[in-house]
Amino acid sequence: MKRTLKTIGWIILAIFLFWGIQKVRGVDSPFSRLGRQMSSTFVPQQTIWTDTPIVESIRGMRQFVTASFYEELPIVNTKDRQWPIPDDDLVIIYNVTIEAGFDLSKLSDDDITLQGDSAITVYLPAPGILTRRCNPSDKIVFHDSNKWSQTELDKMHQEALDKVEHNAKRDGLMTDAITNGCQYMSRLLCSFGFKQDNVHVYIRN
Repeated sequence: MKRTLKTIGWIILAIFLFWGIQKVRGVDSPFSRLGRQMSSTFVPQQTIWTDTPIVESIRGMRQFVTASFYEELPIVNTKDRQWPIPDDDLVIIYNVTIEAGFDLSKLSDDDITLQGDSAITVYLPAPGILTRRCNPSDKIVFHDSNKWSQTELDKMHQEALDKVEHNAKRDGLMTDAITNGCQYMSRLLCSFGFKQDNVHVYIRN
């Protein structure tokens, strides 16, 4: 039994030696063809993801958030009263989140170009503000006399959103959205099977 196993081992070793020799010399022989078959079987190969058209898959992501900005902002509203009635103040601290990125539903077929099956170029649409969020639980109310109309409260809420969006853009939110968007999209395409050097992502003018 031991002799049989030893013989089988020597045969396998000989096959691999012949395979290596023929592969190095570049000679097309049964051993070299066997070597190529074994290499394609056991060595991981790069495969391009093609189960679904790539443009449809990317477009299906729709809102592609690539940067966010958070700020706690107090908004003060005062109702002036005539003496002897005191002024009525309302102070609300809003916790606002602004998210920027790309609306990928706007991608057209012309925005994605495949060069053969190994390289890809993507033109993202211009970035924009995707969400401005401040939930009812994301605010703190002070000095509320319950004498404020819903219209006045809605106006304060809108003012908070507008001011935080302005501050976000001032602090470079859109620049971050563009930089991160190109990087994130490149990583996504690499996960589809494209090599990093063959992935090109730009922003549509």
